[in-house]
Amino acid sequence: MALAGPERNQRILAHFRCDPGRADRKRLPARLSCGIRTGKSAQLQVPSMALPPLDASQFGPLTRLRAGLIFRWVAANNRRAEAKLRAMPALWDDIQHYIEKSSATGASMSDYLTLYEEVRRLKPAEILELGTGVSTVVLVHALMDNAAQGAPMGRVTSMEESADWTSMARSALPDHIAGHAELIHSPKADGFYKMFRGVQYSEIPDRPYDFVF
Repeated sequence: MALAGPERNQRILAHFRCDPGRADRKRLPARLSCGIRTGKSAQLQVPSMALPPLDASQFGPLTRLRAGLIFRWVAANNRRAEAKLRAMPALWDDIQHYIEKSSATGASMSDYLTLYEEVRRLKPAEILELGTGVSTVVLVHALMDNAAQGAPMGRVTSMEESADWTSMARSALPDHIAGHAELIHSPKADGFYKMFRGVQYSEIPDRPYDFVF
C-alpha cells in the first residue's frame, strides 16, 4: 500500500479518521478527520465539524455566561468571515453553486476563510485534500488567485471514500474548478502513523504534496 514515495514517507503518510460506523457523509457531525502537514515538523490538523448548539441551561449562571460570550464571539467571527468571502464574488458564487447542487453540510465560514488565506500565504503547488466538499472549491480558488499573481498553477488531489459522494461532487463542481481538482475515490484501510492508529486512504497518488488538509 503506497501512500507516498519512500523518500517522503516520514513527511507525509496517512489520513486517520475516528468515525466508527459512518456509512456516508450525512453523518458528518460524527466525523473526526486529522490531516498531516508536510515538512520537517509534521503537525496534526483537525478541521472544524458542524456541531449542534450546546444546551447550557443545565449549568450554573457563570458557565452560562461564559458559554453565551463564546457563542457570540463565534457568531461574530463567522459573520466577519462571511463578509470577506462575499467580497470575493467569484469564490462566493462557486461556494453557493456547490452547496446548492450537493448535500454538503459544510464547515464554518471562518474555516473556509482561514483555509483560503493559508493557501494564499503558503502558495503550495500540490495540495492533498482528505475528504471532498466545499473546501475543494475554496482550495482551488486560492490556487487560481495565486496563479493570477504569478505563482505556478497548483493542483488539488481530493480523496474520498464514498463512491456516491465522489460522483455527486464531480457533478456539483463548476467546470473551471474541476479542471484543477482531481477527485479520487479510494477505499479505507486500517493503518497507523507513529503512535496514532485509525483509518487511512489506501490509494493516495504518489505526488510531492506540500500542503495537506
